[in-house]
Amino acid sequence: ARPSKRKRVQTDPNTLFASIEQVHRAQIEAGRIEDTMAEESGSESGGSEASCIVVG
Repeated sequence: ARPSKRKRVQTDPNTLFASIEQVHRAQIEAGRIEDTMAEESGSESGGSEASCIVVG
């Protein structure tokens, strides 16, 4: 059994916890997961924005 690839999450010094985006970016840099967000955003660039859910 090989250990999984890990990389330290670079957090903003002004925040207490890491955001989901920062954790996702660290996983991509470590090679643990592939960057699927870039592929999805590129293929849906011509789509309507009505199918998008914005969480603020």
